[in-house]
Amino acid sequence: MSRPDPDRATVALDTLLPRLGQRLARTETRRVSGRVRRIRGLLIHASIESVSIGELCYLRDPVSGRRVAAEVVGFEEEDAILSPIGELHGLSTRSEVIATGRAQGVAVGEALLGRVISPLGEWLDAAATPPGDTAHSAPRCASIPCMPSRPRHCAAS
Repeated sequence: MSRPDPDRATVALDTLLPRLGQRLARTETRRVSGRVRRIRGLLIHASIESVSIGELCYLRDPVSGRRVAAEVVGFEEEDAILSPIGELHGLSTRSEVIATGRAQGVAVGEALLGRVISPLGEWLDAAATPPGDTAHSAPRCASIPCMPSRPRHCAAS
């Protein structure tokens, strides 16, 4: 029986650990959820704790199976007020509200060239998600970079 090569095991760990770290960083560590209490016009009042203004949530109805994204836009007494990103058809007071713990972002990067995406950055065209992580998420609301630090773009003649 041969003994394992410690150098080979070290190399394997050196390649595995960064990948595990990246996966861990993308893992949702908590699932905060609540319920829709009432829907008034285009606003949804929900009983859900530990959400903040600008946070992205998903509304999932157990009967229709419909899932709609919504953003926390305010609070009234104990309720969070959400603005849906999409149609409300199929939602009810039985709908579950699932907090994501992050603000809505937008995908940016080379992988998006020629692609069709939704307002939430989901791929809408038939092509598969491109290989590699060339697209990353950027906050939808961010401060404008200082003029000298912006990349210079020249128009082609």
